[in-house]
Amino acid sequence: MKKFIPLMLMMIILISVTACGTAKSTETPTAVSPVANDLIASGNIFPNQYLYPAFLVRARVDTIPVKVGQEVKQGDVLMTLGDKTQAESALATANALLTSAQQDYDTLIRTADFVQAQAWQSWLNAQKTRQAAERAWERLDLNAISDNIDSANQTVADRLADLNTAQDEVDKNKDLPSDNFTRINAENQLTTARNNYNEAVRRVEELTASRDSVRA
Repeated sequence: MKKFIPLMLMMIILISVTACGTAKSTETPTAVSPVANDLIASGNIFPNQYLYPAFLVRARVDTIPVKVGQEVKQGDVLMTLGDKTQAESALATANALLTSAQQDYDTLIRTADFVQAQAWQSWLNAQKTRQAAERAWERLDLNAISDNIDSANQTVADRLADLNTAQDEVDKNKDLPSDNFTRINAENQLTTARNNYNEAVRRVEELTASRDSVRA
């Protein structure tokens, strides 16, 4: 038993030394990566200006020869229309309107002198008419015309009184038989009074019109 204990101690020491030697032999140095000097960042790029292409006529888009982000220059075709019939019709209409406007302008240029001459002649005629009216107004005896109108108005008043008197006679005899002489005579006088009144009114209108026509 005493021999076995030292043997066990030696084996434990031997195993410990072996383990320590193995641990030292497996250690390897760790490499340190160098620090990078580059800066990495993300972002969005926006154009400075936007352009929305449009056509002068309405039609369906047929092809788009360019792609998104493609560089283009002046004169490059960006898109084409497919409905050529409608586009050509609209173009023909626009050209017809342009031709018509040009013709109207050419006609105006050709006839400008003639129109101006017509306007000048119309102005001369108006001057002659005005001068004739002024002479007629100067020759017009306003006092006499005014007296005539006053007299005509008085006649209208008299004929109106006669008309009212005749109407009263008719109303007074309206219950008499239709073939009664008094009733017939009253109705005839009413007709005459109405005609006389209307004639007096027309005379006043004629005198007033003759005065106002020269004044105008």
